Amino acid sequence: MTDFVSLKRNLIAEKERLEHLNTNLKQKFEGIVKEIASAIDYLDKTEEHFKKLEKNLTNRKNDELQLEEEKKGLLREIESLKEQIDRINLSINDEDEKIQKLTEETEQLAKTLDNKKSELSSLEQQIQTIKDSTKTKLQEKEEVKNRMNNRIQDAQKTLQQLLEEKEQDTKISPVLDFLLKEVRIDIPEVDILATLAYRNQAMGLEELKKAVSKTPPVIILKAIRNLDSKGIVKYDERLDTIEITADLV
Repeated sequence: MTDFVSLKRNLIAEKERLEHLNTNLKQKFEGIVKEIASAIDYLDKTEEHFKKLEKNLTNRKNDELQLEEEKKGLLREIESLKEQIDRINLSINDEDEKIQKLTEETEQLAKTLDNKKSELSSLEQQIQTIKDSTKTKLQEKEEVKNRMNNRIQDAQKTLQQLLEEKEQDTKISPVLDFLLKEVRIDIPEVDILATLAYRNQAMGLEELKKAVSKTPPVIILKAIRNLDSKGIVKYDERLDTIEITADLV
């Protein structure tokens, strides 16, 4: 009985050993299969790489032939350029003479330029003088415009008082009447009237346009005709004259 039990234990132990061995062999076999598959894949990639290298080598040979042809073409161009250089060298003396002549002309032009600079400096001084004079006139014009605005504001106050006192017989000048009805002092008519009042004489249309250059010409003409229709200014298109005909106050 003891031998039977011992034999059974041995058989069980042998079975477990064989199963363990079988498991190890399976794992090793699977590892070997993976290595073989990896080797096959590597060989496939290597073969593909060799094909590419072979193709690149063929292309390089073709490129080499093409470069050889290009080299021959460049050598021909170099020979042609050498001939051109020789021709250019032959004309250098003529060019030197031309350069000498141009240098003399340049020196003469430099002298002329210096004279022109002096004339320009004098002209700039004259322009600055004119600018200063124009600035002064514009300031004077602005002062006249401001005085008119002040008169308008005073007249508005007076008119309000007169309306409150209901004095219907009081007369207001056409200029003030127009401006008071307009209420605003930023209309183009104010600038036109200020300019005409400052000049205190008849002006041409183009001269007036320049004097009130901030206002578009079309609006200036419209404003003049509006003032003419109200009897505040007289616009004679035939004589090209514009002047104030109504009393300012």
